[in-house]
Amino acid sequence: MQSQITTRLPNELINGISAIAKKLHLKRSDIVRIALEKFVDEFGSEEEIKPYEKIKELTDSNPDRIAEKIEPYSKHNALKKLDGISIDDSLFNETKTIADEIKIPQSQLLTMALRDFLNQYENKKLLEKINEAYSDAPDPEEQELLEKMRDYHRKLLEDKW
Repeated sequence: MQSQITTRLPNELINGISAIAKKLHLKRSDIVRIALEKFVDEFGSEEEIKPYEKIKELTDSNPDRIAEKIEPYSKHNALKKLDGISIDDSLFNETKTIADEIKIPQSQLLTMALRDFLNQYENKKLLEKINEAYSDAPDPEEQELLEKMRDYHRKLLEDKW
């Protein structure tokens, strides 16, 4: 069985979700669901963890900074409402439990989870671009430079030994 949840999200987050959905040929609700499942999996550990420990990295080890991290998602910012997102009951319940544990509204928890997912996705894209840049073979000019460097290195080693 599935439950439906409605939340307001910053325009920037909606744009990120839309871009990923378009690139992956998925619905925005699929992206939200994937992000929430990943977030709940990370926080839904079997071992007992204090609520603060679950969000410690968000607060830079300072409990007073929780409000600073949550403020960007408050109603004072430009928010869009995402209607019609359906998630499994178990995911909905786990999300509610975590939100209650860390004493924030469920919509803020969802926004944080989506932000985390989008950041990880952007990091993955950046890494792919970096790997692509380094994957090509050296051109003849670079190959010649590498050979000169190897020769120089060999001579240095021969002098030491």
